[in-house]
This record gives sequence, structure tokens and C-alpha cells, in this order.
Amino acid sequence: MRRSALALWALPLFIPSIASADVFSLASLLKTTTTDPSIQVGDKIFSDFTYSPSGDMPAASLVNVVTQNPAPNGLIGLLFTGPFQDKVGGGASDAALSYKVTIASGSAFSILGADLDTVMSVVGPGATGSVTDGFIFNQPPILGTIVTHGTSNSASVIFSDEYKTLQVQKDILLDAGNDASGIATVSMIYQTYVQVPDVGAPEPASLALLGLGALGLLTRRRRA
Repeated sequence: MRRSALALWALPLFIPSIASADVFSLASLLKTTTTDPSIQVGDKIFSDFTYSPSGDMPAASLVNVVTQNPAPNGLIGLLFTGPFQDKVGGGASDAALSYKVTIASGSAFSILGADLDTVMSVVGPGATGSVTDGFIFNQPPILGTIVTHGTSNSASVIFSDEYKTLQVQKDILLDAGNDASGIATVSMIYQTYVQVPDVGAPEPASLALLGLGALGLLTRRRRA
């Protein structure tokens, strides 16, 4: 059931304040046949990381994953940094990066949408660049796709339903062209999530009123 934009809540009240600059090497987070490392940011758990670079794209050891709680837009998510690039000549370079995001047990929130912001530089005749995200629940279907490119570095999507877990498939495609002046790079990729209270769960204002009511009862009991 789709929610009104007025019902969107960026951060659950119960999340404690934590450092927003925990940094991990992507190489240390990659899923293998024996391990599946995960990191938790607020009420979101990120796991099942995979990465496949080609051309001039960096190795996983050169990509950092930085927790964002909150990110500059006030939401919770991850920041990917690294020398994503394509050099002039030789055709395009591509990197496929995927992971799973899951709402932690005990959270009264679900994911309703996602934001994508990138720092990208595309210069020169024939140069192109894009970062594409596909969001999947119980493959198939693909719930939505968002794209940023050289002339538009922000994109967002609101899903038609709410989800506790999503698979994210990210594709970074860069081509500097064949001209000596060509540049095609991405240095930062912000990925954050819009969430709403579950149906029937108290909203933040209600939780605050409950807290004030409990405090009043406690004060009266002490005076008695």
C-alpha cells in the first residue's frame, strides 16, 4: 500500500547516535562461499556484497564503503568512494556492485524508496557516464530503477509498496571516448533509503505523547 509523501519519516526515534564515518574496504565486505560479512547502520543491515570490475575500474581493495547515519540528505545509507574511471581509448569500463539491505529485527519501519547521488565528471566529445540502480524483491520483479549520468547527478524512486529487505544491483558505466581531452570518472556514490512506520506502529508524534503521559503518571505517583 503506497504511503503519502507526508507520511515519510527519515530516521526512527530509537536509533542511537553513532559515528557516521565508519569506513570499510569493499574487499573486506565481499560475500564468499564461506563468509557473508555485514555492517549495520541505524536499523539497516547491509550484506551480500558482490563486485565485478572491468576495463579501468578499480579493484575492490581500492573502493571504500562509508556508513552514513545520517547522510547529507538526512537519511541513512552508504557512501561508496573510489577511483571509478575510464581512460581514453579502448572502449568503455564497467563495474557491477550489488548488496542486500534489510531492516533489523525490532524496527517498526519499512523501506519505501531510495535516493542516489553521485559525484561524476564527464568531459570531452563522445565521453559518457552513468550509475544505474535496480531494486529487487524476491527476484523477479524489479521494483524500480534510478539513473544518474553526466548531466544529472541525483535521482530518486518511491516504490509502490513497503519492504523489509531489498536486493540492490548497481551498475557504473563510464566511457572517456577517444579524444585526448576525454574524462569519465565517478568519485562518490551516495545511496540512502526513505522509510515509513509500519502499519499500526506508533508514529513519532504518538511516541512522544506516550512518553509525556508516562512521565506525568510517574510524577503523580511520587507525590501521592
